[in-house]
Amino acid sequence: MFNLKRTRKLSFLATTHLLIITSFNIVEGAAKTWVGTTNDWSTGSNWSPSGVPTNADDATIPTSPTGGNFPTISTGTVAVKKMTIQSGATVTQTGGTLQVADDWENSGTFTASSGAVQFTGNGSAASIFNVGTNQFYDVIVDAGIDPKFDNNANGSILVSHDFTNNNTGLDNNVNPTFTFNGSGNQNIFSAGTSGKTTFGNLVINKSGGTVSLTSGLEVFSDLTITAGSLSTGSNYTLLIGGNAAFNGGSFTINASTIIVPGTWTNAGSTITGGACSLDVAGDFTLTTGSISASTGTLLLGGNFTNNSSNATFDI
Repeated sequence: MFNLKRTRKLSFLATTHLLIITSFNIVEGAAKTWVGTTNDWSTGSNWSPSGVPTNADDATIPTSPTGGNFPTISTGTVAVKKMTIQSGATVTQTGGTLQVADDWENSGTFTASSGAVQFTGNGSAASIFNVGTNQFYDVIVDAGIDPKFDNNANGSILVSHDFTNNNTGLDNNVNPTFTFNGSGNQNIFSAGTSGKTTFGNLVINKSGGTVSLTSGLEVFSDLTITAGSLSTGSNYTLLIGGNAAFNGGSFTINASTIIVPGTWTNAGSTITGGACSLDVAGDFTLTTGSISASTGTLLLGGNFTNNSSNATFDI
């Protein structure tokens, strides 16, 4: 009897143990589609299936939400795995943080007047930055993360406040153009190491304020200043892989080194510096504007041309 009871008890425990093991299931993310009964991103009933997306969920903003409203992110931290904005759809950010753990696929419009988009996971070949409007306020790239900004030719990333890259290995090719277009002061920080280009092309086109470099920076191709101001920090190196065009606004070089393998053209900018070094491998052309430095060095590999009596050069 003892042996029989013990056998049955062991059998029961084994069965119970098996049931416990098989009750642990891996919970996978859902595909969430915006319904838009209201415009509040953080209202669960605005999504189908119901519930605010997490970093395990792919979120899609359709061209025509059934509720008639497009989402607004206004406060707190929200997250998605893959972010898809379909053609004709709009996402507005007025505050808070949107964390993206996978691809950014925008064929519509993303517009931020405040808040941050934080890339917390790597993008893939599916990431899209060249079709819709990508108007960010703050952009944060986490350490070790590559959002794949350079997936597509003619990619366009607009930033109206700060850009922070914490990935030492971020290395964008010629494809993406980053335009800093805010009305106030902005900062650029990149942890990128030597030989890693943070931007494909860099454009400063601001209605006011200054873009300040708070680290060294490498750009794969061209730098263009159209309006507004760009200022380097002290003892940094700014490497422009292509040409530098100064068409307006101003550029302040604070005891830093500027390296341009291509051409340098000043057609309207005011450029000032102190204890700076300019290393230009191509032609150096002044049409309008001015260049002055308290102390400095110009290393020139091409021709120096001053095309106008209105342009001044003092270095």
